[in-house]
Amino acid sequence: MCAFFPIGIFILTFIASVIPCVMFASIKMKTMSDRLVFLGPLGFHVTNSLKYILIIYHSDVMKKCVTQVTADWMEAQTNEEQNVMWKSANLGRSLTRMCAFFMFSGAIFFQAMTMLKPKEIDKFNVTIRQHVLPRYDYFVDSQMSPVFEITYGTHTILLVFLYTIEIAICNLAAVFVSHICGQVRVMKLKLKRLEESACERSNDLDDAIWSVIHCHVKILKLIENTRNGLWEICLIEVTYSAIVMCWLEFYCLREWSNSDSLALVTYASLFISLTFNIFTLCLIGEVAKNECSSVAELTYNIAWYHIPPKQLTSFILIIAMARYSRNLSAGGMVEMTLQSFATVLKTSFMYFQMLRTVTG
Repeated sequence: MCAFFPIGIFILTFIASVIPCVMFASIKMKTMSDRLVFLGPLGFHVTNSLKYILIIYHSDVMKKCVTQVTADWMEAQTNEEQNVMWKSANLGRSLTRMCAFFMFSGAIFFQAMTMLKPKEIDKFNVTIRQHVLPRYDYFVDSQMSPVFEITYGTHTILLVFLYTIEIAICNLAAVFVSHICGQVRVMKLKLKRLEESACERSNDLDDAIWSVIHCHVKILKLIENTRNGLWEICLIEVTYSAIVMCWLEFYCLREWSNSDSLALVTYASLFISLTFNIFTLCLIGEVAKNECSSVAELTYNIAWYHIPPKQLTSFILIIAMARYSRNLSAGGMVEMTLQSFATVLKTSFMYFQMLRTVTG
């Protein structure tokens, strides 16, 4: 019962915030140019809500990843392995902090733009107070107290929640992939110890080989679970980024021509935060791909000629498995790499030119 309570609160808050905004854009706004203003905020609410649903849907996969990360920390045998894992974990934390900084900076500027807009006065000479999201008041007048305060608070809570979802996704991807990087480096240490055992003709050679294979299997499991958990989320992120980056470019240019400094800074900060977010996911995917493909090279570069022929078959299997691409993807259609990030940027600029042509 307690697990469904926050989900119920989220659904009610979403309905109370987004549906009146959709009605406002559909009924009050008469031209497509006016309705385009709501594309970014509504897209942000809808896509992040979908991401939240997908996180819940893939919660079992996420739990497996967290459990494996915890188990790997418990199994770290030496201080050297712990130091390697610690350095990799710090990379994940740094990416999360930077993502949080850019996302909340964009949110603060957007909120400031809403609050500092010139006051509107209706035909009855009454000042219209600005909401975070414009709304069509069908059932109740949201300008009245305490309806305005409740509505404003609801919008703000929903925004904080949605930005936190965005940061949480970045955190999950960064933590899991940085841990994979750490495990690849731990595997390198294990291969080094195996090489020493082979050179010394030690009786511990079988244990060393088992340790390397066990570490490689765990790496493959974690990258597979991470990929499955972020499969649809990455697809939503890539699609949304290409469309909304185009929208932000268009409004940056419009506010530049209107000499509206506050709106220009707001749209520019939102563009930077969104660009950094998709860049982070693509960078994480690139790192995961490179680290997993490096396993074959690490295995091949050991002094394998010191290892008895009967035990070499294990390493042939590792090299063969490492040749297959193990990386994050957006719905199995787009690989999350830096090349994909460049493609998203080019696509957004292409849509931007189309939007300029359509709107004149």
